Amino acid sequence: MTSLATALDSLRMRHLSTFAIALCLLLGVAASAHAQTGKLTGTVTERGTDEPLIGVNVSLEGTTVGDQTGVDGKFTIIGVRPGTYTVIASYVGFNTVRTENVRIQIDLTTRVDIVMGEQVLEGEEVVVTAERPLVQRDLTATTSVVGGAEIRAAPVDNLQDVVNLQAGVVNGHFRGGRLGEVGYWVDGLPVTDVFNGGLGVSVENTAVEELQVVTGAFNAEYGQALSGIVNVVTRDGNNDFSGSVSAFTGDYLSSDSDIFLGIDDVSPTAVRNVEGNFSGPVVKDKLWFFASGRYFGNDGFLKGQQVFGLNDVGYNAQGQLSILNPGGSGDSSLVDFAPYERYSGQFKLTYRMFRNTRLAANVFYSQDEGRSADYGLLLLPDARSYNRSTSRNAYLKLTQTISNTTFLDVGLTNTFTTFRDRLYDDPLDERYLDNDFAGFSDFLRTAGFRAGGTNNGRFERSTNTWLVKADLTSQITEINLAKIGVEVRQHELDFLDQFTVVRERDNLRTVATTGSYTYRPIEASAYVQDKIEFGSLVVNVGLRFDYFDSKGRVFQDPTDP
Repeated sequence: MTSLATALDSLRMRHLSTFAIALCLLLGVAASAHAQTGKLTGTVTERGTDEPLIGVNVSLEGTTVGDQTGVDGKFTIIGVRPGTYTVIASYVGFNTVRTENVRIQIDLTTRVDIVMGEQVLEGEEVVVTAERPLVQRDLTATTSVVGGAEIRAAPVDNLQDVVNLQAGVVNGHFRGGRLGEVGYWVDGLPVTDVFNGGLGVSVENTAVEELQVVTGAFNAEYGQALSGIVNVVTRDGNNDFSGSVSAFTGDYLSSDSDIFLGIDDVSPTAVRNVEGNFSGPVVKDKLWFFASGRYFGNDGFLKGQQVFGLNDVGYNAQGQLSILNPGGSGDSSLVDFAPYERYSGQFKLTYRMFRNTRLAANVFYSQDEGRSADYGLLLLPDARSYNRSTSRNAYLKLTQTISNTTFLDVGLTNTFTTFRDRLYDDPLDERYLDNDFAGFSDFLRTAGFRAGGTNNGRFERSTNTWLVKADLTSQITEINLAKIGVEVRQHELDFLDQFTVVRERDNLRTVATTGSYTYRPIEASAYVQDKIEFGSLVVNVGLRFDYFDSKGRVFQDPTDP
């Protein structure tokens, strides 16, 4: 039976591989994402007659993308990165028209209708400022879009705060769903940590070009999500050197110093933040860079008081577990109870290999350090465990414009996250005390707060994900924007949950593992979808296929292990 099951698994994987390879050959390559671009369309007519103009060159200033109007005067430009652009329309014998402040948004269609008049003076231009429509016609899902300038102007510390400000989101919960039911995408690539469903990479506000939050009815291209989708587009460099540095510092303040111990001891650097970014050309018109970094520290609003020491609990002369030093061996000094520090950085290169080929490479890194905020340890702060989490993400993405109506995105990404929580690095450290001491408290004397012992628990986990994704987008007709794509993910999940076992009377000191595993699951998906824009009617239709192999062993019959 085991051989048969193995053979069937192998057969399924061969079928999956054949299916994926066939789709990749159909697309031309295997890799990244298109979901981070928008579309520009409109009509060019002659002033006074309202007749359509044929052959007008329409382009986006500062880019190589554009289109010519057809016999009906219409133009369409797809695959445009989100941002604010100036649209330029030029035609022999007519004034050049510049339409400024045109906003392109993720997955949405922006319409700009242009009216051109005959040229009277050579070089004469007409400048028009675009207005944002009151209703976005093709917004078929509940969606919020926030530009990078708005994010950096908002009084928020991180990107999750911006997400929480959107309608339908409360503390990371979308429409009442659980925390692990959200899909996170950066520059068109999924970066969700599959262990807990959280954001697997750190993106700071200063690096964001646009943020899109979808809280319902998302398209077939998005998978592995139930409650919502968070789309992030990061900034690119350009031909101008630019940068910024900002910093702030402060502290918490309250008149209730009897409740918040030490709150009246104001420190000007209790909360501190320094961040900056710098961008510009490496090779003008060819290669650009964008770099950002941030340090954030917060000592917290709450103080712990060192009343008790780790050894203040033990066995008395009668062999009973009790507080050996009722008054506590601590000096009653105040310490920061939940200190937190964060370091993060990003470096991005964008290379225009050829006129219609764009290559982008991006690297993110962050490290968070702190101590657990177990409120039972307010009088025993030395027993709090130390925790550290790190994350890094790197991707390589190629965008090939095949024609004015078709483009292909190609890329590869790796996301690695780790988390650990423990009091001492060595699980057999002599400072670990008997497990019975850890949870002991005398309610009459300590009001339920712990009076001694160590936190003997230890937890570690890591997630390493490789992802390859391919998408082809084409405006196949005037009303049909079709997309097709495939994706394969390989994960490696390591999990370790332990505690140090100490029995002082028996002089025993060992480590017990309550949970441990290493799994390497595989995911694959494919989709096809069409966006139909017919007058005032907009329809998104699609079909998605998902495959998952946990690569894990479970009991065939849980009742008979």
